[in-house]
Amino acid sequence: MTDIELLPSVLDIKEVNHYLIQLINLLENDNTISKSQGAAEINNLISYQGYNEQGLNVESSQRILSWIRSNYDPNCKDSIEWNSANLANLNCSGVEEFINKRIENSDCDQEKDELKDCLKEIKKAKLQ
Repeated sequence: MTDIELLPSVLDIKEVNHYLIQLINLLENDNTISKSQGAAEINNLISYQGYNEQGLNVESSQRILSWIRSNYDPNCKDSIEWNSANLANLNCSGVEEFINKRIENSDCDQEKDELKDCLKEIKKAKLQ
């Protein structure tokens, strides 16, 4: 995970997508990294795209969404915050459905608020 810190401050979007898939592969096979730390590392790597209008590709977005579905912890504030930020950056089908189901099933106002904000960001990005 410390290898991410060795990357240049901004990467080409193709490189970001490539490294995200590598990171997901690592997270899927390494049980020593906590779920919230994994979500934080995904977010950290997403930030390397800078102000890219293209956004993440469908393949890396789907891999991240799949990882989130398997590792999202609604009882952990860090998991909610990091994964909400990650969800707002994905470009694949199923993201809004996942968020809406979490909002519907959640008993936690903090989770609902975070996910509602995430939906607002997604809708705002679609209008641009």
